[in-house]
Amino acid sequence: MVVRWISNIDLLASVLLIHLVDIFKQGEEGSTRMKIVVDLNRCQSYGQCVFAAPNVFRFHGEESLEFDYAPDDQQRIQVERAAAACPVQAISIGRTPEAKEPTDHSAASGGGAC
Repeated sequence: MVVRWISNIDLLASVLLIHLVDIFKQGEEGSTRMKIVVDLNRCQSYGQCVFAAPNVFRFHGEESLEFDYAPDDQQRIQVERAAAACPVQAISIGRTPEAKEPTDHSAASGGGAC
């Protein structure tokens, strides 16, 4: 019982540390978005991620994992719990720069064709 309690504290501390580091990085780099990478060679379809973050992870069929690779930041805590709950640690969470709206430079330059 004590060992399980200590592991839960360690899990919570690691999730908190990841979150604080990402907040710090976001302040330095500007606008970023969460990015999920799942090592499908490592994944054994235990489904702990599906229970922890059902809006992000789901099974297609019996064992094929599907997931939203760039979920909204409102899902951050659930995704962190899913990554921490994965028995084989197949889930990685990173940050990627937000895509800016593309600008159409051809209209500003008179159509573009010479």
